[in-house]
This record gives sequence, C-alpha cells and structure tokens, in this order.
Amino acid sequence: MKQKFTETDVETYYDTVETKYQIPWNPDGSKHWGYFEDLNAPNDEQVLIAACDRLNQYMLSQSNIDADARTLDVGCGNGNTAIYIAQETNCAVVGVDISNNHIQSAQTKAQDFPNLRLDFNQGSATNLPFEDESFSHVWSQGTLLHISQREVALQEIYRVLKPGGIFVFGDLVVKVPQISEETSQYVYQRLHVTELFSPQLYQTALSQIGFEIFQTQDLSWHMKKTYDIQIKRVKDSDPQRSLAYQKTSDAVVAGEIGWWLYGCKKL
Repeated sequence: MKQKFTETDVETYYDTVETKYQIPWNPDGSKHWGYFEDLNAPNDEQVLIAACDRLNQYMLSQSNIDADARTLDVGCGNGNTAIYIAQETNCAVVGVDISNNHIQSAQTKAQDFPNLRLDFNQGSATNLPFEDESFSHVWSQGTLLHISQREVALQEIYRVLKPGGIFVFGDLVVKVPQISEETSQYVYQRLHVTELFSPQLYQTALSQIGFEIFQTQDLSWHMKKTYDIQIKRVKDSDPQRSLAYQKTSDAVVAGEIGWWLYGCKKL
C-alpha cells in the first residue's frame, strides 16, 4: 500500500538527516545528484563531487540568470547552491525550505559572504511567502518529489514569477505504471515520496499552468551512476544504506524511478 507523507513528515525527515548526508553523500552537505562528463568514468568520490558541481554549472548555463536577476531557490537546503548562484552571477538569491535546520544552516553560511545578496526563509512550496511576480527566475533541485500537492507548488512557482520569467528544475519521475514493493520500501519510503509524476504528466501539468517548456532532458543514467558511486563509498561504513542505494540503482534500470531536467518560461 502506498504510504502518504505530509509536509510535516518531510520537514522532520530533513531536520534529522543532515549529518547523515554530509558523511556519505558529499562532504559539503550537498544532496543533489551528479551530471557526469563521462558515464564510463571510474566510480570514485572525486568523480562524483565534480559531477555535482557540474550539475550546478549546467543548470546555470540554461537559466539565463544574470546580475539583474532576482532568483528563488525552492528547496534551498543548506544554502550551497544559492551561494553558488550569487557568486557566479552577482544576482540576488532568495532561498526557501521546509526544514528549519536547513534554513538555520544556510543563514549561518551566508554570514561568511556579506557582499552577496542572500536571504533564506522557512516556508512551504505550496504556499510561497512572496508577492506575485516578484522573481525573474526560479530554481529547484530534487525538491518537488517530496510534495504530494505538486500541482499546487507548480502554480505557486508560476505565481511568483514575472511574465517571461524562467523556471529551471530537476526532479524524480516514474516511467512505468506500477512500482515493485522493493522499490516502494527502499526508495520511495526512504526518500519520503508519496508518488511521482511521469515525464509526460510533468509536461502536461506545466503546459496547463501556463509554462512554455523549452528544454527537457533525461538524466536518469546520471542518477544511476551517482548511486553506483555511493554504493561503493558507504558499503563498509553503512551496509544498510549501501543496500538502499543498490535498490535505487536497480529501480532506475527498471524505469521505476528516473531523473529529468526541465527548463520553462512563464508565458
């Protein structure tokens, strides 16, 4: 039976996993997957860290964010990506996240960059605490998967974007009509995911809300390689987590989970 996760469940999840992520995922605490230059590169830590950085670089290249932009990072986590965007473009960046621990961590990090225009706020993507048309860009990495009211979150993002504004995001998708009990246990429940959109459903939802989609890209095999590296990294220190990562890698092959990147414009 499908387990339903509330926003409170997700908040508690991220308030309690920060230290767990910092050790087995990425030393700087980043939680997103990697965009690999070579999918046949060795499965080692430095390859993964470079790939995580490359994802930020690639998404930024697709976003047209410049110094005049005001960018909202939905699901900003501990603020690393928001800081990166501000450093690279000198634009104003506002981060929002459901986790109070994430926001406190991001605010602490922001103190080390007094010359950057950074602001971090706790809040829900289904009820963004911002005025209509107050951002030129919205950015999100691996956040919408946690939101059961995903269409509401997409509508909120549309609301806070200015006309012609750009929304770039990556999220998990499902490519098959039904998932296995193993994938439900080791992937969906572990990540606190109630259900996922298919790539086609995402395109339909975005178009119906009023977005023009200018890019879609299937990065599922990059996600698989991310987990293949993590399997090796945590095998001795955390066998149970390594097993869960193996099940996630297998689920990608089965089409029970995938990763897509989208670029959209508000019409």
